[in-house]
Amino acid sequence: MKITDEILTAYLDGELSVDDIADVARQIDSSPELTRRVKDMRRNDASIAQAYHAIDSKPMPAGILDMLDKFPESQKTISEEETPTVLPFKTKPVMRTQAPIWQVAMAASVMLFVGLGAGRYLVPPPSSGGASAEKILAQQTTGVIGPDNKLFAVLEHQPSASPVRLAADSDTVVLPSMTFKTGDDKYCRAYRVIGQKSTSQNVACRMEDAWVVKISVGSAGATAAQNGLYQTASGEDNSAVTTVIRSLIKGDALSADDEQKVMQKNWP
Repeated sequence: MKITDEILTAYLDGELSVDDIADVARQIDSSPELTRRVKDMRRNDASIAQAYHAIDSKPMPAGILDMLDKFPESQKTISEEETPTVLPFKTKPVMRTQAPIWQVAMAASVMLFVGLGAGRYLVPPPSSGGASAEKILAQQTTGVIGPDNKLFAVLEHQPSASPVRLAADSDTVVLPSMTFKTGDDKYCRAYRVIGQKSTSQNVACRMEDAWVVKISVGSAGATAAQNGLYQTASGEDNSAVTTVIRSLIKGDALSADDEQKVMQKNWP
């Protein structure tokens, strides 16, 4: 078996067969390069988990908590005539490609968007009798967040683990969760967007004077705020988003101090 990053990810997640696990383990034991790659991936996983834990255990600011508490109960049962919206992205026709983008198993409650250049491809989840497609956030977007987008300022200046309203008169909350560097020395940020009728988990990377969305996983239904703590609708980070972060991150996520320094230097 040829060992790729996808195989190593499946190995670390326990998603291979018993025979394949044994095969991969043998190759890791006999290859210093594979041993190093596995060590790096485990370190990255620990860094990602630590960032999400910091989010989930941090109390919400009182103002945002009050706003979330006022979200209508009807948000949990969205009418099939409605199309949930998180951000003012432009809608495009669905594009198809024969090449696999990300081979990630998705729950029936989400739609997966994968950034590819300036456009993104919509990958519907497998059907399992769950929520209908009409109740799922399903918008294809340009994938580029420029200075004219209110989210741009959030990604530029808002510290991780600190939620903020997208605009003063908006009920949409943006929560950056981590900042990290890629193998080609680009800065990326993972962040969550919480609206009254839908939520999304996202990763965007800074390219010149814009942020390019790499992945956005959206789902119908607002985020829960329990005991003053922020919690995602699923209660944990999304495996598809984590897979993308794994493929991009180099080293550990930036500390709060390092993140602040990078912001002050305008993302050098």
